[in-house]
Amino acid sequence: MAPYPKLDERKKLTKTLKKESVVVEAKPLTEQELKKWVAYEVKILGVSIEEAALDLLLTLTGTNLQVVANEVNKLALYGGHQVSITTEMVDKLVARSIEQNIFILVDKVISRDIGGAVQIYYDLLKQNEEPIKILAILAGQFRLIYQVKQLTSKGYGQQSIGSTLKVHSYRVKLAAGQARAFTFEQLQKIMLLLAEGDYEMKTGKRDKKLIVEMFILKLA
Repeated sequence: MAPYPKLDERKKLTKTLKKESVVVEAKPLTEQELKKWVAYEVKILGVSIEEAALDLLLTLTGTNLQVVANEVNKLALYGGHQVSITTEMVDKLVARSIEQNIFILVDKVISRDIGGAVQIYYDLLKQNEEPIKILAILAGQFRLIYQVKQLTSKGYGQQSIGSTLKVHSYRVKLAAGQARAFTFEQLQKIMLLLAEGDYEMKTGKRDKKLIVEMFILKLA
């Protein structure tokens, strides 16, 4: 096993291996491959899954196959035999990572549901997530949105953007959807607000919890 992004084709060892052996590349599944895999798995488990529920499942879990598999098993067990997995079931049962909560928080901002965005933030605080970590993940999400918007404007496709930014193409697709809600100027201002918030946190100029809350309110 070679846990590297790729094999060095110039090396004699690589050339010998490729000549004498069967080389199998274990690449992360694409969005469509992941959807086919989930559909196959739920069928084996004796249930089905609605298309909207499948989209929500991948939005909440991301593309980690082990995480997806665990959640599919949980949903199938909850639904029982010959039951279709619905969006309501996914929303109720699937665990959200902090990254997925941040993604939903940004969606709330886009839809101008600032109350909903602030509530997600409060929920994260109740789960003992640190404000500085929340701010860092917010910065990462908006940085991705900006980069995706920039590369899309230059004619890059989803797969190309994913390769360039070294992120899964499904994350690129979601970020592209969010990017449509912002202009370049708005995203630049948001990045400045995040930089200011980071500086205030690290210099102790304001309460950490308040800094993130004020950032969310400024997005309105």
